[in-house]
Amino acid sequence: MFYLADLFSVPAIKTWELLAFSEMKWIQKGQNSFFRTYGGTHIKVFFAVSVEKKIEAIQEIFHDNS
Repeated sequence: MFYLADLFSVPAIKTWELLAFSEMKWIQKGQNSFFRTYGGTHIKVFFAVSVEKKIEAIQEIFHDNS
């Protein structure tokens, strides 16, 4: 079973951070087309861009099904 507390555990945050920095390097090299380019500027900006992308994906699903 998944608990919200698991999402904010230290190991989960460290894993996300490692993946985020890796993805940010791709963005900075211009080798990423999934996230917006400003997502490569700072870890906090990358988080915001990630949330934006998720919200846009949800909106697309609802728009396509209406």
